[in-house]
Amino acid sequence: MRTPVLEPMDVVRPRERELVEGPRLGPPRERPRRGWLWLAIGTCIALAAALAAWGVQQMRLDDARSSLDEARSTVIAQNREIAALQVRLDHMADRMATQGSQMQDRVAQLRARADALRGDLAEARASLADARAVLGPPIADGRYTAELRMVGGNQVPPMVAFDRVHIFTGEKAVEAALADGVDPADVPEDPEYYLYVRNENPTWRVVPVAPDVGVVLQSWRFQKEGGYHSVEVTLGQFHRIYNGSAEWNHHFRWQRYALRIGDGEVTAIEELNLSP
Repeated sequence: MRTPVLEPMDVVRPRERELVEGPRLGPPRERPRRGWLWLAIGTCIALAAALAAWGVQQMRLDDARSSLDEARSTVIAQNREIAALQVRLDHMADRMATQGSQMQDRVAQLRARADALRGDLAEARASLADARAVLGPPIADGRYTAELRMVGGNQVPPMVAFDRVHIFTGEKAVEAALADGVDPADVPEDPEYYLYVRNENPTWRVVPVAPDVGVVLQSWRFQKEGGYHSVEVTLGQFHRIYNGSAEWNHHFRWQRYALRIGDGEVTAIEELNLSP
């Protein structure tokens, strides 16, 4: 086994010397004081906290200012709306006052109109009573001998007014005249050409005329054709003939007619030929 050769200490390397001799201890170093560092750190932390708190307060202040601005805007808008509503209320009040005045005037007019209508109604009732007195009771359907008093063929509805009569000729005419108290001296001895008309009720009857009424005249062409001939005319033509102002028109106002009435209307008018 090989014996290690020891070398002098000054030849030994530093690392190995440290292992042999141990670490060399120098004079103790003075540790630096670090209080100022903690103070700086604390100051920074406090400053950061203050800045953070200031930032929060600034944000709150900004929010408060924003809310205040919004509130001011809202108040201004509401004030404008209130002003507009006040104007509308004033207009509505003026309009209501005007309408109230107009309504009062209208009510007064309606009351006056109602009073006038009451008067007109009273007059209409009186006229209706007079008309009923003139018209008489309703007439039954049938054929009637009549003297026409009025032909209204151009009105709506067309109407005729007539006086119902009974016509007697020959011996029956003499008998009827004597029965009614006619002086016998006024009754002809030869009754062949004698005609007597009895009017038991002088009340006129006014009856509507059917639109398709048939009118037959007997003496319309008497002069031209030399005798009685049946001529059919319309209601409008008969209206003009009966109401004409010429001398020959008067003849038809004194003639006698046969009227056919059905369902309350005159359905046929025929001039009677009473010559023997």
